[in-house]
Amino acid sequence: MGEEFERGLNVWTIGISGCTSSGKTVLALLLSEIFAPFSPPPQHRSDGSLQVGDLETQLIEGICTVPSTSIIHQDAFFLPKADCPWVTFDCTQAEKPYIQASIRNIDENTAYSYSWSGRNLLSSESIRIIGPNTDCREAVNFKSLLCRVQSAQSGCLVPEIKAAFKAEDADRQKLTEDHADLIRVMREKVASFCRLKTAMNGAKQASYVESNGQRTAELTYSHWIFVEGFLLFSKDVTSNDVDREVGEDETDGSDEDLYAEIDERFKPAVKDEVKRLKAESKQTNQERAIAKQALMNTFDIKLFLPTSKEVAKQRRLARPPYVDEPIRRRKLGQMWKTEGYFDEVVWRGYEKDFDWLLTKAEQIEVDGVFVRAVDASVNDTVHWAVEVILGMLGSKSQKQQYWSSKPNQA
Repeated sequence: MGEEFERGLNVWTIGISGCTSSGKTVLALLLSEIFAPFSPPPQHRSDGSLQVGDLETQLIEGICTVPSTSIIHQDAFFLPKADCPWVTFDCTQAEKPYIQASIRNIDENTAYSYSWSGRNLLSSESIRIIGPNTDCREAVNFKSLLCRVQSAQSGCLVPEIKAAFKAEDADRQKLTEDHADLIRVMREKVASFCRLKTAMNGAKQASYVESNGQRTAELTYSHWIFVEGFLLFSKDVTSNDVDREVGEDETDGSDEDLYAEIDERFKPAVKDEVKRLKAESKQTNQERAIAKQALMNTFDIKLFLPTSKEVAKQRRLARPPYVDEPIRRRKLGQMWKTEGYFDEVVWRGYEKDFDWLLTKAEQIEVDGVFVRAVDASVNDTVHWAVEVILGMLGSKSQKQQYWSSKPNQA
């Protein structure tokens, strides 16, 4: 899948991953502002007034109005819920009223089914929900996500696709206003890096110019791509895993219950159809695994944001889309927005898919993935991420300088 792809020159791709509500979107947006080129001096008309667009440039010093950065959200590549695998989970006592109201409107919420103990719904001890799992790798179209990243890397600048429920997190204007001082300080840090690299090796790695008090600093990487998503660094899937998921073993009798009630005349046709569906599912899973591995290999820098269960849960359930109408936007039947779904599906899946990183979370770097401190603040996270990126760029610069100084052996 990635063999015929040629990446354009001067592109740097940053992968940002972590559990739900770990700050991935916020970090991606802030980094896209920090690493944007410094804006040119404001242009004035003959009457002394600013040209259109320059006022926005001056609102926050150093924010570029013509972006050379791209943000790609994994959440924009979810499959329809009907195509996601199903999962079973319990509701919590606190959310029984919401669950009961959802069940009473079951005809409007056909994506889920329900069961409960006791004589009736109101007196039930527990309520079990069966519905789509939208927090697993099978719920994401990694092939399309990979194509989007590769298109950006090859120089095809495409509009940012925002998931509808990311409206609050992805409010660029509000973030830049709330964190204007942080952005300014970090942009000065980038400018200092550019200044140093310019002094060391000309404009090969960076350029820095001062003229009449106006600063222009730029890394020679012409485009920055920030990809954020909660499954980007999840555990790789092997061919054996795919076989187990599909049920490749034909001899275990696992399908006998399916065939038991079928008329003998139709069994051959049904078995052929089951075999076809299994083969199709296996191919889809294999393509997903290949695309995800190729995606992992596209990242020049990988940033992982570990977050404790308590903090992730509090942040997730406090978001407007997870609070009931009319105060916020959670509608009846949206079971993936419940506490039980978080506990039994989201968090369990996170611990399973990221155990290779979580068991070594005290380390600064794990197999090429840089690991942030658990529950770090936005300010600390941005400082850490900028340090990592500039450190990696500095290391690359030193390697290039070393090899360029070697005599031609040809």
